[in-house]
Amino acid sequence: MKRFLLAVAILLLLALAWSGIQGGVEQLSQAPTPGQKVQTAAQFLFGMLSLLVGASAFRAHRFSRIVRWAWVAAVTIAAALAPVVWGQASWAAGFVAGVSAYAVALLILWIMRIGSSPMSSLFDPNARARILDRISRLAPDRKPSWGRFTAPEMVCHVSSGLRQGLGELEAGPASGPFASFPLNWLVIHVLPWPKGKGQSPPEFLTTRPTTWTADVGGLRDLVQRFGARGPSAKWPASRAFGAISGRSWGVLQHKHLDYHLRQFGV
Repeated sequence: MKRFLLAVAILLLLALAWSGIQGGVEQLSQAPTPGQKVQTAAQFLFGMLSLLVGASAFRAHRFSRIVRWAWVAAVTIAAALAPVVWGQASWAAGFVAGVSAYAVALLILWIMRIGSSPMSSLFDPNARARILDRISRLAPDRKPSWGRFTAPEMVCHVSSGLRQGLGELEAGPASGPFASFPLNWLVIHVLPWPKGKGQSPPEFLTTRPTTWTADVGGLRDLVQRFGARGPSAKWPASRAFGAISGRSWGVLQHKHLDYHLRQFGV
C-alpha cells in the first residue's frame, strides 16, 4: 500500500509539472499585465519544483524541505492569482482557490511522505525476526496459493538469492529488463510483485531440496548472516537487478522472502 501511495503522489507531481511548465510557457506571451506575469512565473515555478519534489522522494537532500515548501507556496500563489488576473474573478474567489490549492499540495506531500517511508529490510533486526518466525511456521507439505514451487523447492530458491548476495553463489553477469536504474529501483522499492508472474534467473532454480530440516536450517542461517553483514558492507551486483546499494539488497531480500512466504500462507 505504501508504494501504491508513492506512485500516486509521483503521478500527481508529474501531472502538475507538465501543466505548470506547459501553461507557463504558453502564457508567457499572453501576459501583458504585472498580475498575469506574476501568476505565469508562479505557474512555471511550481511546474519546475514539482519535478524536484518528486525526485526528493527517492533521494532526499538537505534542501528537500525548502524545495517542498517553496513548491507549496508557488502552487498556492499561482492558483490564487489565476481566477483574478485571467478570469476577472473577485479576490474572494482567488482566496478560495488559493486555500484549496494549498490543501491539495499538503495532501500530496502527506501521501508522498507515507509512501516513501522506509520499506522493511533484512538489516532491521525486528523485520528479520519476523521473517524467521514465519519460516518456522512453514511445513514441507504446504500447498502454494500460486505458482508451481513446492515448499522445499521454494526454500532452496530463496536460499539461492541470499547466497548470491553473500557471494556464495556464482550467478553470472546481471541481465534482464530490470538490471539498470531506474527500473531496478522501482521494482525493488516501489512496485508490487504480481503473483506468479515473475521469472527467476535459471541459477536460482538449480539447487534441489535435500532434507527439510537441513534446508530450512540452512535458510535460517543465511537470513541471519545476510542481516548481520549490514548495508554498509561491499555487495556484489544482483543477477536480476544489476548494481544496487546495500540498502536495496536488504529491501530486495526481505521483499523476496515475504513474497514466497505469502505464497505458502505464512
